[in-house]
Amino acid sequence: MNMISRIRGLWAHTLIILSATLATALPAVASDPNAPGNVLSLRAWNVNGSATPRLTASFTMPFYTLSGNPIPADSIIYVKVSTTEGAVNAAGYAGLTMSIIVDALQGENTVRVVPYFRSLYGEESTVKAYAGLDIPAAPSVLTVTTPPDLSSMSVGWEAPVAGYHAATLQQDDPVGYDIYLDRTGEYLPADRPELWEYLGDNGTQTSFSYVYQEKGEQGLVRIGVRSRNGLGQCPELAVASEVLGESYRLPFSEDFEEGEGTPATKAWTFPQPYAEYEASWSFGALSAVVEDDTRHGVILRGQPGKKGRVGIPRFDTGGLERVTVTLDIYGGEDAAVPTLMALTRAAAGTALKLEEIDCGPGFSEWSCDLPLYCLGQRWVQLYVDFEFAAGATVGAIEGVKIEGIKAGVETVETASAAIRAERGALVFSGLDGAPYTVYNIDGTPCASGVVGGEEYRLSLPPGLYIARSGHVAAKLEVKP
Repeated sequence: MNMISRIRGLWAHTLIILSATLATALPAVASDPNAPGNVLSLRAWNVNGSATPRLTASFTMPFYTLSGNPIPADSIIYVKVSTTEGAVNAAGYAGLTMSIIVDALQGENTVRVVPYFRSLYGEESTVKAYAGLDIPAAPSVLTVTTPPDLSSMSVGWEAPVAGYHAATLQQDDPVGYDIYLDRTGEYLPADRPELWEYLGDNGTQTSFSYVYQEKGEQGLVRIGVRSRNGLGQCPELAVASEVLGESYRLPFSEDFEEGEGTPATKAWTFPQPYAEYEASWSFGALSAVVEDDTRHGVILRGQPGKKGRVGIPRFDTGGLERVTVTLDIYGGEDAAVPTLMALTRAAAGTALKLEEIDCGPGFSEWSCDLPLYCLGQRWVQLYVDFEFAAGATVGAIEGVKIEGIKAGVETVETASAAIRAERGALVFSGLDGAPYTVYNIDGTPCASGVVGGEEYRLSLPPGLYIARSGHVAAKLEVKP
């Protein structure tokens, strides 16, 4: 019984390998309308663990000819799968999913698949795939630690266990690392290492420390880690970011008018348009947001369902009893919904929600006092998160002002309003109808309510308290 007779007697799901040879070109015959159409769902991947580079090509045999006629179910379709290093001829039926292993070159390959009926050759389908041992993928799980004064950063990472193309790494070829620096504030792309400043060879060590050199100037520092082995370098950097340098002392203000939109301070931060925060950003003229507005600011653009984030430079709240943040921010039918977030060293890298920002139409000022846990800190990082709801395309900030009131004042007054301490109580004067909150000295709320009367007395056990009502705040001692 010859090979063709055997094939005809098999079930439709059967695959027959006819030959495996060195790569040779198919005859240069023009495609015939009666030839089989292109194979479907072609893909290829590395054969890991092979002694020589090899690829698995997977595809589905065509159902139709090039002219669109159905291929009879009992018709045998031949197929040639080839690379520059080898070729395999096989046969099967229409709609059969086939997996063919073919020899390949170390590195990037083009896999070519041509179906045919005897001398009627169909059209070639191709796919690129990597074969053999691989260059390392980018390092993973980067961690960043900083001292309280933000004078340096230490970056740690895990060595890659897989190749950049998902192929095998050679076990006796250790992975090394090169270190890169971005201090431009422009968020250089991770896949363009040539744009970054090269700091040096880190050997096989999986940690690196960077000491900030700019005295008195706060700035964004991005460290890029590039893995490599004997086959080459990973084309992408793993990136860790941190704001370093001395935190600003309050008051702090920014109106973006220096250099027509350039902020006076360099430590504004913006997550790159990827992952969770996908909105794009720029500094520039606010006339792009509100016609005839001659001022400048930071502008975000996004699509419904996306988010953006603006990081305000870090500031010190040590010795302060009250900190007020004022934003000149855009609101309107096309405006994203802004929310103020706060990050402190004690928050373990997680920014906490403070308040949703209530914006009027156009640009308007909005203010809030920071909560107690943000006071007495070596640094506080505020973010304005923008959520682009239906119809929203823009978010903008024209100015920021942050002011602090020093601690140690026994009574804080505004006009006729005041809070004072008496034996066994706090007394709220001139604050009738205003909400109040009283905190223990560790920041835990211990009493809250609404002031009732011009002289409202709140009985409390002896101790130190921080009391707030309206725009009045005080740190007071209640004595027995």
